[in-house]
Amino acid sequence: MGVLEHWSVDFYDFTVPDQLRNDPDVLRFGRLHERAARNGARHGTPVILSPSGRPDHRVNLFFREGKMAASEPGTWRRYAYTLIVWFDFLDAIGRSWDDATVRDVEAFKDWRLTDLRNEERIRATSFDTDRAGLNSFYSWASKRYGIFNPVPTVHAGSADENDVASGHGYARRRRDPLRPAGSTRRQVKWLLRSALEQWRNIGLRGYGFDGVRRPGWRGFNEDRDCAFVDGLYGTGLRVREWASVLDVELPPSGGERMGEAWLAEKCIKGAEEGRTYWIPRRVLQSVEGYADPLEGSRAEAIRRAQRAGRYERLRGIRIVTGHNPRTRELQVEGTEGPAAMALDVLAPDERRLLFRRTPQGLEPLWLWLSVSGLPKKVYSWEDTFDAANKRIAEKWVRAADPNGDLSVEERERVRRECRLWATPHMCRHSFALKWFSILSLVEERRLEGFTAEEIEDFRDQLGDIWLQMSILLGHKHPDTSREHYLEPFTGLQVSYLMALLDDDEQAGVDALVRVFARHGGSTIAPVAASAAARSVRGGRGGSR
Repeated sequence: MGVLEHWSVDFYDFTVPDQLRNDPDVLRFGRLHERAARNGARHGTPVILSPSGRPDHRVNLFFREGKMAASEPGTWRRYAYTLIVWFDFLDAIGRSWDDATVRDVEAFKDWRLTDLRNEERIRATSFDTDRAGLNSFYSWASKRYGIFNPVPTVHAGSADENDVASGHGYARRRRDPLRPAGSTRRQVKWLLRSALEQWRNIGLRGYGFDGVRRPGWRGFNEDRDCAFVDGLYGTGLRVREWASVLDVELPPSGGERMGEAWLAEKCIKGAEEGRTYWIPRRVLQSVEGYADPLEGSRAEAIRRAQRAGRYERLRGIRIVTGHNPRTRELQVEGTEGPAAMALDVLAPDERRLLFRRTPQGLEPLWLWLSVSGLPKKVYSWEDTFDAANKRIAEKWVRAADPNGDLSVEERERVRRECRLWATPHMCRHSFALKWFSILSLVEERRLEGFTAEEIEDFRDQLGDIWLQMSILLGHKHPDTSREHYLEPFTGLQVSYLMALLDDDEQAGVDALVRVFARHGGSTIAPVAASAAARSVRGGRGGSR
């Protein structure tokens, strides 16, 4: 068995053929996927390998029993990557994971966040995932194997009488010693619509900061990526939710401004039931362009996959013969004839295996496809955003240094200072901002004619707006919308918000965003190419 340079992780994919199904040495132990399933693995279960190329069965058992076995594949991925980074760090300092100390964890935190020798430092909020993953792993290992948990953690029940906040009755918990100072509050960031369009044009469509498209640009997935980003911004859905929709679940783009759609229960984070959401007409038109059977890239990707026979090689596919939008059910082929299957019970990985028969061959119901024609995996959209951000940062450097006069270090500094970037969740935050502004305007107009005292009484009931926001965002409780997405708004007077929206709604929303940015959030606005050059001059001139 070969020796690896670092710890590594792979994930079981039960939807593709077993790559070692014909290896006689492997067949002595039975079919790989069948054996893995008997040992507790599911589709998406991680397999972590040490640098020797061998697995540590204790580590991999963590993902196959107890609470972690019932977690979502997305949680497995995040924690698995946390563990291999942690194990690599321990190898570098000559320590085994089952012999780690509190000091090792604190050194790991320092290395991840502040150590200048680490070129891949992360934000404080990102370290929260590391902290949660390590604590979960060692809490399990301490019970399973009696291994010491080196992760310093304040438990929920650790508050005492002296920690009770005066006048509110809430326990003010002592700070978790491993939690970074920067993670006490969510880093809320918004994109103006103009900034989103600039980010999309440069990062996904091959344009430069000067508004000119680069000669020779070949955007194979341009229509797909633009439709996806427009959908995130226009619907406020999470990546997992918008990435998991089927083509039969979307309404046509008609005369109405907003189309109504149903989000299946199994696609929603921690949901107990599905919910309604709304899709702007412009988003539906963008999706229809991508899915156009003659000109869209989706049909072209399907034809490539059909010619290569890729769909027939997938394991566990289900053939769909019909769809009932009223009952939200699919008709699928079964061993004993057609069977009804509720869309609400289908998780993303099951949805990727739904196909229909056409004269040209099998065709996926999964809306978003990769270049190969196979259903694009949910987590791979993060790579799409990362690639777009890198493309934008590179063009930012070119705009700042068109003649290549800067040193490598200076170019890297300019790249880091690029002011135009985006993440999938920023689209959701921006959606929340827009609708809070609109709902505030509606609420203010409802108050016309009331006395000052009546208006004050009504504002005591302003939770109505937060309730509507929670419905739009799919939150179980309005407090989640208020505290985690729109907390900077709570310190501003509603009348002040309205003054920004009375004359022109769009201009008012943009102005409102900039005001909120000064009250605890960050706003990404469009930037000009000349700003890149100014950043170079500012950097050479000393402090900024």
